Amino acid sequence: MPNSPSPEMISQPVALQNSYEVRYDPIHRWPVIFAPPRAHRPFDFSKRNAAQCGENDPFAQGREDQTTAESFAVRDPGTEPDTPGWQVRIIPNKYPALVSVSDVVPENDACGVHEVIVECPQSETHITKLGISQIELVFQSYRDRLRQLAESRQFVHATIFKNHGPAAGASLLHSHSQLMATAFVPPLIQQELAFTAEHFKKTNRDYFSEYLLAEQTFRERIVEQTDDFLILCPEASRFSFEMHIYPRFKESHFHLTKDTTLKAMAEVMWRSLLRLEKVAADPDYNFVLHTAPFTNRHVPGFRWHWEIYPRTSGIAGWEMGAGSFVNPLFPETASKLLRDAEID
Repeated sequence: MPNSPSPEMISQPVALQNSYEVRYDPIHRWPVIFAPPRAHRPFDFSKRNAAQCGENDPFAQGREDQTTAESFAVRDPGTEPDTPGWQVRIIPNKYPALVSVSDVVPENDACGVHEVIVECPQSETHITKLGISQIELVFQSYRDRLRQLAESRQFVHATIFKNHGPAAGASLLHSHSQLMATAFVPPLIQQELAFTAEHFKKTNRDYFSEYLLAEQTFRERIVEQTDDFLILCPEASRFSFEMHIYPRFKESHFHLTKDTTLKAMAEVMWRSLLRLEKVAADPDYNFVLHTAPFTNRHVPGFRWHWEIYPRTSGIAGWEMGAGSFVNPLFPETASKLLRDAEID
């Protein structure tokens, strides 16, 4: 597939329900095999039992002594750190994947910050049940904590991600997400930066602007578009019902996002996840922020965005060993199901 997408070069959905096809991600080049016959009933996913937080939920308000000391919180006026009276609370992970900079020399790439964002004080398992105003506070906390880390100048990049459900890697039910700030730029982000920079150098054009324009012209993979955001199922979706959420304006760093944008972001994420719960029977999923490194001030062509990966089927030997993916659901079909979902 050429580097620069255009409406005429985007593949058309021809007999998608029965055809096999290989598509290549335009940036990362991994192949995705679309094999609809592999799905016995592609849209009849089994709904797991609705789990609830236990009585000893360590993230619930009133149990602050069971966690590490908070590094950031949205609190009621007059309340003290590590006490009740918070709406969103960010705490160091008790079992971190990175070691604190205070414990190692700064040159060690394993040093960093690994934190948990507790998204609500009550024992709730789903972010979609929190309400728009609470989800907005969560996204504001994401932005504000990233801003603090950027100003500290100790790290070059940070990733925010949510693991919802055991198949997605979650070990606790209470609605939460995580943040990892590192001394290196993760490889997938490096590839996106290099690709968009090379495209800009060759064409003097913004890759993501062209990509979103092409998708809007084609229309078949669009789930929703608002004044601020475009939600779509990517052409080479690795997962059934995979969605990407892009701002319709040029912005590379999520930590520079305005409050008004965060409100709109909270609304489109809420609707996107509600659509997913509706059409795929409340699956486990991950969502991940792709944002530019703190240290890169000018990033031509790159645009921050969120990617949602439903875990309706497992990642097995082929995916792990071959660097390729098998998806039983074409994104053109997935986007229509998501678009038509009744969520009001």
